[in-house]
Amino acid sequence: MDFDQIDRRLIELLSQDGRKSVSILAELVGVSRITVRRRIDALEAGNVIAGYTIRHGAGYERSRFRAQILLKLRTNVGEELIAFFASLAAVTNISTISGHYDASIMIEADRSEQIDAILDQIRRHSAVEETESMLHLATKLDRAVL
Repeated sequence: MDFDQIDRRLIELLSQDGRKSVSILAELVGVSRITVRRRIDALEAGNVIAGYTIRHGAGYERSRFRAQILLKLRTNVGEELIAFFASLAAVTNISTISGHYDASIMIEADRSEQIDAILDQIRRHSAVEETESMLHLATKLDRAVL
């Protein structure tokens, strides 16, 4: 799907606040409400917009423990391994990467002991050869688009 400036602006605005009304979006983008509705419908149908969610504020983030786990694997990151990681509720992201490690996963929990227990589960998986974990201390900048 090709995006034009209107699509990109709608995505940007909805990423900042997914609750913005079609009327407000139309005013901010400079097009009609019908155009905005059709564009959003097309972006949803094309799986460009997969859903609407919230962004956690600093008050919530301070109450959570997050860790990035780098994985050296004996196999590729295939469906079975993805299903295993996805079965762990604390896993929030799975990415393949280049370099010494093959994959990176993010985990999030209420307590550091939970991070440790999940890391133990991951290390026991037969496809996992080596791990390196990094506990996130504070987020200084986050430009992630949801």
